[in-house]
Amino acid sequence: MAFPAALWFLAGLPVLVLLYLLKVRHRLRVVPTLFLWDAMTREDRPRALLRRLRQWISLLLHLLIYTLLALALARPAPDKFLAGDSVTVLVFDCRLPMQAGNRFELAREQAERVVRESGGRHRMAVVRAGRVPRVLGPLGSDKRTLLDVVHDIRPSDEGGSIPAAVDVAQQMLTLSGTHNGRILVISGPPAPKDSAAPAQGVEWIVCGDPAPNLALTRMAARRLPGSPQTQEIQLDVANFGDAPREAALEWFHEGSLFNAQTVRLEAGEIKSLFQSASPGPAPAQGARWEVRLRDTGDDLTADDVAFAVMPPPPHLRVLLVSEGNRFLESALASDEELSFEQLSPAAFRQEIASGMDAVILDDWLPPNFDASVPPPGNWMLFGRTSFETPDVHPGSPPLDWLAWHPVLRMVDLDTANLVRVRSQHPPTGSGPWNWQVLARMPDTALIVAGELRSEDASRQRLLALAFPADGSDLPLRIGFPVLISNSVRWLAGLPVHEVRTLAAGDPLRPGPGESWSDASPTNTPDRNGFHRILGSGGGRIAAINTEDAGVSDLRGGGTVSTSAPSARWKAGWPPWLWCAVLAFVLFSAEWWWFHRRITE
Repeated sequence: MAFPAALWFLAGLPVLVLLYLLKVRHRLRVVPTLFLWDAMTREDRPRALLRRLRQWISLLLHLLIYTLLALALARPAPDKFLAGDSVTVLVFDCRLPMQAGNRFELAREQAERVVRESGGRHRMAVVRAGRVPRVLGPLGSDKRTLLDVVHDIRPSDEGGSIPAAVDVAQQMLTLSGTHNGRILVISGPPAPKDSAAPAQGVEWIVCGDPAPNLALTRMAARRLPGSPQTQEIQLDVANFGDAPREAALEWFHEGSLFNAQTVRLEAGEIKSLFQSASPGPAPAQGARWEVRLRDTGDDLTADDVAFAVMPPPPHLRVLLVSEGNRFLESALASDEELSFEQLSPAAFRQEIASGMDAVILDDWLPPNFDASVPPPGNWMLFGRTSFETPDVHPGSPPLDWLAWHPVLRMVDLDTANLVRVRSQHPPTGSGPWNWQVLARMPDTALIVAGELRSEDASRQRLLALAFPADGSDLPLRIGFPVLISNSVRWLAGLPVHEVRTLAAGDPLRPGPGESWSDASPTNTPDRNGFHRILGSGGGRIAAINTEDAGVSDLRGGGTVSTSAPSARWKAGWPPWLWCAVLAFVLFSAEWWWFHRRITE
């Protein structure tokens, strides 16, 4: 029974009986004598009470009609009326937009109502919609357990999409084997990215109203390649509204106000801002940057703050094995974050390379060196690689290259003149190493990148360039020091200059020797902010942001067919509707019967 409190209306049944027992007020009439009337009234007094109930058929009909209306309000759902093996998968939106206003409270009330309305044989499950959809328990019919699951759900700062959660719900229905299942989504007004969610068998309950919103949608930090002591912060500010607005921003470094500014945003505009600073040496755990929006007046405040961490500059050790190459030496010396040592090929020993972050071999290979299974260490091979063939031919600009790869970031190969290029072909097929061609020419792979991941999360990397450093005009270009700096950082497993924040809802994986410090039983933070990871040297700090601009758009743009929760019935109509129809029929019959004086 969905609303058992409605049964209290049955307490009004005695009121109906009292209405029938009320004494009818007599009308005054002037008569010539009273002795005849006095005798009649003395005879009727003993039977006065029974005479008031002479319309007992009408009374019974009214009592029955009143009872049926009370049952219709209570909405009974006995199991025998339910279709067999009915299943409902409830998709509960826990993403960032549900924190706007009272959306989440309304959604929880709706979810609890759906659970209470379900019959005893009706099975249900709850899918939490977030960055990664999660099933909160198996299919079951225990209402107490389901209500506890709904009660324990909390809103988060995650992004994600409703269609992904709907796909999980659809898979659950398929595995349940039922032909009488439905998916019920409880969410706010759908954003444009969620408009694809409505499908066959999907119903929606929309909680809350569309609203404008001013949000910080992205934040990243990096060190300028030519000036490692200078930090640059990129921030995206969005106006998800239908009118221009001014955004008042406050920039904080290590908790102290660093700068304040006001930015005007047109309706629907997303603007990128850059802030450069040289605040001095960064703490060992990383420098914390925070940006806040002031006085937005929005229903959603969780996206009015963004976070970023700039770790201290790395001190990478590089070994250059060369007979002498001024181009490579100058490129390595120009990077203040690198310290390099140089050896001649005759003095090279494998033991020396084991303590280096990267080893650069200049047109030379150690004896029995196999690039497909290299010895321990991270290697950068110029000119000579074990992938090569004896053919040496003049080169030309690459036909294709991956400009997005960290090694080639800010490096232009379109106009590069390659004079001496050796043909090389990386290994193919499955194996412990993953190989990727970063740049190619006709019949040869110009730059090959390989990576080996082990079970303990450590990695080994290798770069093989089919041309020597002095076999092209790249050393004469400004992009050559950038190429060397990118390559060394990629080999060492470090981000290339830019440090992106982590997304709320993504697993935070500590590195070797690190541990998750929060009291949470999982390492998946779903709240934006700074999170500490314990480790040697005081550990480090990770910055968590939503990283999903679409969920901050509260205006609504998707089109869904909203529907109130309903059960699946054998007879087509639920019992409470039959009660209401029967009450109407009896009321009509009683009215006709009374006015035709059948009960008189």
